[in-house]
Amino acid sequence: MAEKLPTIPKSIESEQAFLGSLIQDPKSWEKIDKRPEVDDFFDPVNKIIYNEIYELLINDQPVDILMLEEALKNKSLLDKVGGIEYLANLVRKTPTSAHVAAYSDKITEKSLMRRLISVSTKTIENVTNSEEDIKNILDKAESDIFSITTDSEKKYGLQKIGPIVNDMVDNIYQNKGNIDQIFTGFSKLDELVKGFQKSDLVVIAGRPSMGKTALAMNIAEDIVIKQKKKVGFFSLEMSSESIALRLLSSLSRISTSQIRDGIDKLSSSDTKSVTSAIELVKECDFFIDDSANMTPMDLRAKARRMKRETGIDVLIIDYLQLISIPNFKEGRVNELAEVTRILKSIAKDCDMPVIALSQLNRLVETRNDKRPYLSDLRESGAIEQDADIVLFIYRDEVYNKQTEEKNVAEINVAKHRNGETGVRKLTFLRHCTRFEDYTPQIFNEADAS
Repeated sequence: MAEKLPTIPKSIESEQAFLGSLIQDPKSWEKIDKRPEVDDFFDPVNKIIYNEIYELLINDQPVDILMLEEALKNKSLLDKVGGIEYLANLVRKTPTSAHVAAYSDKITEKSLMRRLISVSTKTIENVTNSEEDIKNILDKAESDIFSITTDSEKKYGLQKIGPIVNDMVDNIYQNKGNIDQIFTGFSKLDELVKGFQKSDLVVIAGRPSMGKTALAMNIAEDIVIKQKKKVGFFSLEMSSESIALRLLSSLSRISTSQIRDGIDKLSSSDTKSVTSAIELVKECDFFIDDSANMTPMDLRAKARRMKRETGIDVLIIDYLQLISIPNFKEGRVNELAEVTRILKSIAKDCDMPVIALSQLNRLVETRNDKRPYLSDLRESGAIEQDADIVLFIYRDEVYNKQTEEKNVAEINVAKHRNGETGVRKLTFLRHCTRFEDYTPQIFNEADAS
């Protein structure tokens, strides 16, 4: 006996009742939080009718059976949907619009089920018939399912600007402790940048030894400890143990070499500082992945998984030049362009800021003024184009030992898609690789040792 095939998920009755509700009571549209898309309808006739209702609504036109009939007739679609008789039947079969939101939810639910079946079928076909690498198949499957999950959480259709503005004002002025921005923790820099927004790609760039990793870790430290949010950290260069040691050093203001020598060799005050730092780290939501040789597909899959399983609020990647695409044959510049494109897509898909560290090439050091500029990124793929914010780090003492700017770092906000640019100074504590708010100092020879 042949196995009976499962029926396709659909609810024609809900589609008809939903359309009937909108025709007899257009104001019922405002009762729906998650409005279906045209493609969420299974029946092609209902799909055409919903598209016409949608266009009437967004163009601020009245919606009733006569206006809908005229709109369909003007596009030669009236006969295709069954004429005025079918429209009248939609209204007749819907006694009330009170349940329009329930009809909408049922339409969306069935659409998501069909999409999930489609993705599953496509994955089975790829596994059984394709010679493609299994990692690529897994990445595509996860990407498709993640897209379904993300879409199911979005609000569909029209939204009035008024409620959006009200929510934004409440967010900014009344709930300052719970706003969506991610701050750096440096007061002057935050005054300029106003926080990192969801879906921002933030690039921290500089030559080696400028302190890119230290700055990223100090930002992460503030996020998890003071802002009480969650950070994901992909370290492609340093081990998780090295990251943990740096974090303890930064929090305690005790050098990594002293901590390595053992707590029993520290003074009582230093021991207390390290112990306090350990307690802080134990409680924070700081997630580290120190996998080496990561591809963009690996990174994207792991980022989605980390977001889904831990609910991270920001992702930090150290650093993007260590990400490579296997068998890529179009040159390193184009390869980096593809990497940054994927990083930006991760920020958008996961709805969180992604902070990526980037090396600058040696051309910077051929100039008299070695401060980096946006033009220095143009040799590194599409970093400048894809990034929403670009921060350059420059410490003059790295090049000029006689500088008066000892222990000072310039943070140049060279690009800010949604705000101001400018330079802000930070103090750099070399012994514990820590940045702090800038305070002018009188240089002491002992600091140089």
